Amino acid sequence: PKSAARWRKIHILVGYFLIAAFVLHSDFSLPDTAFEWALWAGFVLVALSGIFGTYLAWALQARHGIDDGIGYERIPARRAELARDAQAAVAKTDPAAAAIALPAPPHDAWIMDLYISRLRRFFQGQRNSIAHLIGSQRPAKRLLDEIDNLSRYVDPPSQEKLAVVRNLVVEKDRLDFARVHLGLTRAWLFVHVPVTYALVVLTVLHILVVHAFSSRPW
Repeated sequence: PKSAARWRKIHILVGYFLIAAFVLHSDFSLPDTAFEWALWAGFVLVALSGIFGTYLAWALQARHGIDDGIGYERIPARRAELARDAQAAVAKTDPAAAAIALPAPPHDAWIMDLYISRLRRFFQGQRNSIAHLIGSQRPAKRLLDEIDNLSRYVDPPSQEKLAVVRNLVVEKDRLDFARVHLGLTRAWLFVHVPVTYALVVLTVLHILVVHAFSSRPW
């Protein structure tokens, strides 16, 4: 929603402002007491986790978001469906040729070889997590290039089969991307939110301590 996106932008801007204010307030020096170290460590952890959360939001936007119909819990089931569809597409044969027991054309053997050597493992589980984390699409592009290269040397029915497989590879790659970033977003919340609440408490205590010492008669 636009309201959520607007709030997120304001939240990020305020966060960057607070980082600058914290650096100036600490006078570019390290803490002296245990309480100051706790306050300093809490703010650094909140700031770093906030920057990481900003990167996650940017990565999702760069990849045009995630399909809202696919939730985190739904991803493994959808991945299994894609694996079955890919296997069925590769194993599909011409009914007319099968009826008269004609030998399979070599194109089918080439496609099956590509499936066994490269595609089957790709569809069986989560793949390229590190690449998705850093925003690299090279592993998926290499796989798609192999499909496109083979498509140049096969007959039209085999090209249609490879086109179906190619679309399944693209969707599977998007699922792997969603799995990585939705999982990180969930884990990130368990760090950023609790530490933020703890930092608020420490900040209030810090203000009370400073006020108590500043108003103490000497």
